Amino acid sequence: MFSVFVLRTGIRDRRAGYVVSVVKAGMAAAGLSAGPVRPALIDLTRQGYDSLSTLIARVPAV
Repeated sequence: MFSVFVLRTGIRDRRAGYVVSVVKAGMAAAGLSAGPVRPALIDLTRQGYDSLSTLIARVPAV
């Protein structure tokens, strides 16, 4: 679980405002739409989204 946290914070810390972007992208990767981030925030890059999707796939379902 620690590696999951480290990877998530690594994605989050890449840009200012990415906290919201990570949450919304994580929900989208889990199949739940949270809509786009509001302006002046930006969505995760494709690489960030792919990393987050891989991370979510590794977490056991509850």
